[in-house]
Amino acid sequence: MGLVFVTGIAGTGKTTLLKELRRRGCEAYDADEKLSFWANKSSGKRISESDHTLTTDPKFFDEHDWYIDQKSVGKLAQNAQDKTIFICRSVANEKEVWSYFEKVFGLYVDDESLVKRIKIRTDKDFGKSQHELAHLLQLNQHVQ
Repeated sequence: MGLVFVTGIAGTGKTTLLKELRRRGCEAYDADEKLSFWANKSSGKRISESDHTLTTDPKFFDEHDWYIDQKSVGKLAQNAQDKTIFICRSVANEKEVWSYFEKVFGLYVDDESLVKRIKIRTDKDFGKSQHELAHLLQLNQHVQ
């Protein structure tokens, strides 16, 4: 029993897994849903709770990143003492919250599969613009 984190960049299958976990009756959260926020990398100042339209600016990623709220993770960890709770998403500060989790799983796909998955997905638009896809492919190189 405990908190389980499933991470991986956009297009690796986290949302698909999340939907399947929920279908099976598991308590599972998408960190994009009220657990995460955009913040300035230098100052740490929060700028938005969930506005993914901000990523339409190609320069956005130079100054900002997507973070998970540590207090929210801590509360979920307390609730997971007698049951298993899943959180799925990739965030810039995930290593800072790994201590709350009993298990951490990382999903990975090769570049070709990543591009195909991003192009065909219908539930999210992130990654469909050229600069967002280039950002994802750059992140994917660091995962390998």
